[in-house]
Amino acid sequence: MLDDHPEFPITFFIQFRLKGRLDYAAVMKSVHAAARLHPLLCCRVERRVGRYWWVWSPEAVAEIDLNPEVWKTTQPWARQINLSVQTGVRAWGEITETHTEITLQFHHACCDGIGASQFLEDFAVCYSRRTGATDQQPEARQLNPAMLRTRHLAAPRRVGRLPGSWLTRCGIVVRDTLKFLFHSKEELQPHRADVPSDERDGFNLLTDDLDRATTRKLRAVATRRNVTLNDLMVRDLMLTIADWNQKSGSSAIGRRICVLIPNSLRGPSDDQLPAANVIGYCFLSRTWQEVGDPEQLLQSLNEETNRVLRDQHGWLFVQGLQLVQKIPFLMSVSAMLLRRRCMATSLLSHMGNRLNSISARMPSEGDVIQVGDATLEEVRCVPALRCGTNAAVATFLWNGRLMVNLRCAPASFGVSQSREFLAMLMARLERSAAEG
Repeated sequence: MLDDHPEFPITFFIQFRLKGRLDYAAVMKSVHAAARLHPLLCCRVERRVGRYWWVWSPEAVAEIDLNPEVWKTTQPWARQINLSVQTGVRAWGEITETHTEITLQFHHACCDGIGASQFLEDFAVCYSRRTGATDQQPEARQLNPAMLRTRHLAAPRRVGRLPGSWLTRCGIVVRDTLKFLFHSKEELQPHRADVPSDERDGFNLLTDDLDRATTRKLRAVATRRNVTLNDLMVRDLMLTIADWNQKSGSSAIGRRICVLIPNSLRGPSDDQLPAANVIGYCFLSRTWQEVGDPEQLLQSLNEETNRVLRDQHGWLFVQGLQLVQKIPFLMSVSAMLLRRRCMATSLLSHMGNRLNSISARMPSEGDVIQVGDATLEEVRCVPALRCGTNAAVATFLWNGRLMVNLRCAPASFGVSQSREFLAMLMARLERSAAEG
């Protein structure tokens, strides 16, 4: 909550499109039923005796807005979710005679992308159980809300295991912290300062994909080079940013291209954990000289991400926050100081096959997933934008294709420039796939 900002709400989105006309009343009831399964999405936050408390408030879950004339005017994507008066999930969309499209907006204090995908699955299950055929009822998820009380503990999770003495480990943490605070990050610069008025306030969520054959080639290239698909995508995102900013004529002296990578801290024991925020972050930054050699850049990123995963630096990030919380007012002061700073040039969140898990719970035939009386056609998702982080990218594998979702800061980019940047990124990924 302290990290929230009116111009950059710390909220992220999942959008899905179905073929078929969903039942209006069933949609309304299903959103509320799914929220009740995930307590942090069914609670408000109150400050009592100097501490913040989650307060069970199912009556505060926002009604889903299915009137485009209303939500296109109120622009919910640009507004904060005030957790003191409402819960951490908001939804809007449109039901036509042939299609239904719904966008889910989540406050990041309540859950992360994995938690949001759980909510999406549970919404689909709740809707299907209300409207689907009685012989094809999907199973409800088994969750254990009591696990939320221990979500901040390291014991059942992937914890940091830095080598060396206590003094050595502290030195590594201090070094990484200073590097994050004092390295100047380069912002993604628009090519044109003028954003058309009809694009300035838009939602600006775009998507593209690599076909199955190209996706297989890209994964094969990663395997052959002994790197991960995520390493390849981070490398190509950095190269795209460098090419884009060079065309924009921005000065890069003394600044570094930095990509923020969320790290899930969930362990095997978290299968029954309801939606929650259980992630840490790592910041991969490179100078322009380092970005200039694509092959060396790929190998250096692979070495760093391997080290981050092995030592679980993401948990060290969480432990640092827990330490800051013990010092009065330090968290508030830190949040205020970082609100207007560019933490990263861009953000890349790779969900892997996570969103495909919905097909394991719903009736399906081949690539067709049945959701009650409709079929699921498309899913999009995108992380939260921050001040200075003008482009957020989310990727996942869906039916053998690599899906790439992008949202740029609407006030600076608008739809046309965002499409240009996405086209450059997709072209770069296709070139990497062709290297094999």
